[in-house]
Amino acid sequence: MFLFWGGNSNRAWRPRRLGPGSYTPPQNSNGTFDYSYEQPGDIIIELNAEWRYKISRLFQWALFIDASNVWLIEEDNTRPGGNFEFNRFWKEFGIGAGIGARMDFSFLLVRFDIGTKIYDPARKEGDRFVAGYNFLGKGTTEFNIGIGYPF
Repeated sequence: MFLFWGGNSNRAWRPRRLGPGSYTPPQNSNGTFDYSYEQPGDIIIELNAEWRYKISRLFQWALFIDASNVWLIEEDNTRPGGNFEFNRFWKEFGIGAGIGARMDFSFLLVRFDIGTKIYDPARKEGDRFVAGYNFLGKGTTEFNIGIGYPF
């Protein structure tokens, strides 16, 4: 999936598809999650780190790791596990990592990122680490094209 103008939070998920909390979206017939619907929430926490290496005046490489999620303040029966609770919110961060290329025109920055899921809170506990699981398939990798820095 290519995303123009890019996600700005967790680049391993399509924008607004992570969460809320540990809510599990419906599954497609091939076993992947159906991320067709946006999942808004009331609370968002994001952590991002990016290391950039300048190749030339115009080009840069980047390595990044993102951790984030959204939660609901109140329980929603249509999205179980989506509400914020202090005893479990820390286990519900979606973690993604990846690489990217940057073209810095000084007045405009264009970025190309490939992010892959490492820890997916939508899966049941014990199966949430998905790093290395079919890197370019099963909905674990996202391609992003963006304008400006991601955070």
